[in-house]
Amino acid sequence: FIKDYVGALVKFHNEGIPVPRLKKHVEGYLWKVPGRNNSYLCVMEYFLGKSLRELGVTDTDLFAIAKIVGKINTMHFSVKADYDSWGVTNVIKEFSKNKKYLEAADLALVKPVVAQFAKQNFSAFKKSVVHGDFQREHVLKSSSDRYCVIDLGCLAYDVSIFDLGIFIGEFCIDIESSRLRKILKKIVDAYTS
Repeated sequence: FIKDYVGALVKFHNEGIPVPRLKKHVEGYLWKVPGRNNSYLCVMEYFLGKSLRELGVTDTDLFAIAKIVGKINTMHFSVKADYDSWGVTNVIKEFSKNKKYLEAADLALVKPVVAQFAKQNFSAFKKSVVHGDFQREHVLKSSSDRYCVIDLGCLAYDVSIFDLGIFIGEFCIDIESSRLRKILKKIVDAYTS
């Protein structure tokens, strides 16, 4: 998986997606650690910024990040499958395995949502490279308003709309509903631009 992660960082950077820039060595971007089996090292430039969890999210941030998510979701390259218990694709399996830990009131809320999700035919949906975990901790912003997307640990080739859903859920959770309705079209427009 580490080779896919490093490869994705290079491809993202080449497409103008703001990610940490890797430093190339004689061996490439991924250096084998001498004397350590299956241990690798990659070096990247330091990005001086804070997470959007720390800074808060402005409308400008929402539209800029939506555009980044959209750009990632236009990419098509192979990503080695790695099981992610938090992955949207695995929600039904994980719910079945873990529902016993939910309180009755929480189970009553979640169960119908999972049932609706299970009815969807995702094979008909567009697939692309997805970040898989677009949350405020995974986007840094510098004092000069530059962004840097980090943590490709959930990277996958999956249903594109999952990234947009995760992004909206994570970035818009504290936006009052009437205001969210007003800006949601702008978010989707930025995603598709």
